[in-house]
Amino acid sequence: MLISYGSLQIDEVRGSVTVQNPNASQGEPPKQFTFDTVFGADCKQVDVYNEVARPIVESVLEGYNGKSFIE
Repeated sequence: MLISYGSLQIDEVRGSVTVQNPNASQGEPPKQFTFDTVFGADCKQVDVYNEVARPIVESVLEGYNGKSFIE
């Protein structure tokens, strides 16, 4: 899902954030950053928890170290 906020675009499917500098010179390309997961402004706290914290909490409850396995 592609979400636009003025000079900011968030692509939740591809996990990317694109920023266009409003003061950039003509022809300057936007900056794009890619992440494992990107959440839009309309996501709910439970969605962030389920994606980020739940796997760590479940591993701790199973007796493993609480270290994140995301690298």
